[in-house]
Amino acid sequence: MNSKSHFKEDSGRNRYAALLPVARGVLEGVVETANRAWWIDCSTTPSDQNRRHLIYNVWETAVNWIDRVGSVLDELIPELETGNVIFRLDLSEIAKHEDWTVDAVTRIPTATSIPIEVSNRIVSLRLPLAFVAMGYSPKNDAERLLVKTFVHGALAVAGLANDEERAAQIDHALALCDDDRFMHLSITREVRHYLQDFDHDAAELLHDDDLAFGAIQIAQEAGLSAPSKIDTVESSNFALNQLVEAFWKRIEERLHQIDRASLIIACITNHERMLLDLDRWQLTSRAVLSLHSDRGDVLKATHALKAKRDRTQITHRIMMEMGVCTCPLKGGRSVAQSDIDYLGTQILLLIRSAAQSDAVRACCADPSIQISPFGDFTFGDNFMDVMLPYVTSHFEKSHMAEIQRYGDSFVPPRMGSKTQEEVFGRNFVESFDGEFGITPGRLAELGMVLLEDAIKQNATVLVRESVSLTQTLNAAGFSQAETEGVSRSFVLSPRDRWNTVQKPFRDKDWFPWRYRRRLSFMTRPFVDLGDGRVVYAPGFCVDSFRHSIMECFTGAFDTGYFDTKGMKEYVGAVNARRGLDFNKSVGALFKADGWDVRLEVGMPELGAHRNDASGDVDVFAWKGNVVCVCECKELLFARNISEVADQLVRFRGLPGDDLDKHLRRVRFIQSHEKNVTRVTGIGAPKVVPLLVTSKVAPMQFTETIGTRVLSADEITHSLLANLA
Repeated sequence: MNSKSHFKEDSGRNRYAALLPVARGVLEGVVETANRAWWIDCSTTPSDQNRRHLIYNVWETAVNWIDRVGSVLDELIPELETGNVIFRLDLSEIAKHEDWTVDAVTRIPTATSIPIEVSNRIVSLRLPLAFVAMGYSPKNDAERLLVKTFVHGALAVAGLANDEERAAQIDHALALCDDDRFMHLSITREVRHYLQDFDHDAAELLHDDDLAFGAIQIAQEAGLSAPSKIDTVESSNFALNQLVEAFWKRIEERLHQIDRASLIIACITNHERMLLDLDRWQLTSRAVLSLHSDRGDVLKATHALKAKRDRTQITHRIMMEMGVCTCPLKGGRSVAQSDIDYLGTQILLLIRSAAQSDAVRACCADPSIQISPFGDFTFGDNFMDVMLPYVTSHFEKSHMAEIQRYGDSFVPPRMGSKTQEEVFGRNFVESFDGEFGITPGRLAELGMVLLEDAIKQNATVLVRESVSLTQTLNAAGFSQAETEGVSRSFVLSPRDRWNTVQKPFRDKDWFPWRYRRRLSFMTRPFVDLGDGRVVYAPGFCVDSFRHSIMECFTGAFDTGYFDTKGMKEYVGAVNARRGLDFNKSVGALFKADGWDVRLEVGMPELGAHRNDASGDVDVFAWKGNVVCVCECKELLFARNISEVADQLVRFRGLPGDDLDKHLRRVRFIQSHEKNVTRVTGIGAPKVVPLLVTSKVAPMQFTETIGTRVLSADEITHSLLANLA
């Protein structure tokens, strides 16, 4: 039962399941300890598939707990001698229950005990309905009760049924905490979760062995010498551009062989499975950390799986963007998993080559390329010295934040009573409507219409006639203008060629190595096959709608993304306001630690002429003899090599870049102490320059930037105390 575990600790566990009894509807699991075999049997066999899944989860939870406690029971109950022990689970009460709505579950009274019967070395447990109901809680009360029952059952087998002192001793030795759990139930909160019972297949991921030989012979196909070494910026960029073209030719050739609908449906279906798998991992992440002693291995394995899932999702999305423009509507063969693996590999290599070109062109990466006799290639790895710790640091922070939000999974989503104008402001609602042809509120309502339609059809992915989808929206009260807005703004349509666009689109809207693109599946979740049919997953449609709304609302899209004046002006204004708000939040961190703080101190006040240093100091803070000169930057997370390179280029301290003015201000302030004294009253100030970012930034992992770089969450009492 450990064959699919991602963690080293689980590889040595002696936990097994019997396959033959499954045909009779019986689940039998066994845990082997040094003294005996602990069996866990369950013969409850409901006819409903969803109920069978629940029964299996409860049985598997029992097996996992016996695996955790069996050795302790062996040690602390020597009276058990050496015979095997069987726990027989009766889950009939759970199997017969029908109403699993939130209201019904919360009305089920909690249980304080689980009834058992002992005959020879067989312990029969009749789990009440309350066991499952108690599982809908961030605390593991249900599983604590199950473990307590196992302990009492083992004591009864040993003839110690009423030995509460021994039971307390075992409980102390087990030292269970609230986060230890194996059964993960939660309140349905997302559209995807309402549809998950319609597809139980596991997601297919792009594995490392698929990538190992993906670039063989590509140098020859790109017209490059093999073997050879390239080590100048100009020759490197030429070679990388040739490699990108060669990878695209490979992809294009394969796509020409595959039926368009077959590819799109397969990719959307697997994409949806990956997102559901991600949700499950997020739900279980807190317990996984708690149940494993090697925290480093858990984080490493979780990060590795996330990276594998992310790259598969990205390649699937780009595969669809390419395929809808390239695959034939008729005459193509059905897609095979080997096609998807091959195409995913070539797309990933294309993206890496193009992103490396961006980094080399920006002088952020070593231009050297080593081409082997086999035609594959490797890059100089100095850029990875920044990229790897940056990505790892961001993952650990975001992963721990998800763990802290674990309790949210057990809280029913709030039914909003505010209007969209109250939530977003009238200016944004009108600007969004003008740009996309539909308001944010109506886009949210559209997600619910798609969900209800999918439930009727028992499907997670739908293939609909475009006319039929329009009729469904019209029947739900959407106007012609709104349906036209959805078609214009949220449908990915075929083009003559994938890698060419016409206005109002820009080349960067199709570049697959870039994010926040107008022609991406992320922002256009309906895929128009070009034959009157459209393919979509309602769960991802809601994700996409939410993404588009919030990226616009927070100003994450650049102004060039938009066509309308209203949306461009809104984004410009929100970004200016966001920068000022971030300055205030950084100042508040210093104030909370007892520092004197001033915001946006103009350089003329500090005695500087325009030619010496211009602009403002975002946060000017002092305490004791230390004066912090802070440049504050509210940055977006750089999600790939190209975006990391873009940020590094902005903050190199070269003439005219975003860091240069800060460094000039710092140099002037450091050389004019009297002006600092006049503002702060400090006689001999120690000036400390800081670049404070809103989140972990690539500049934190470079050594030549000329100023210390901190993310705002690193500004703590201990850090500030060490600045003195």
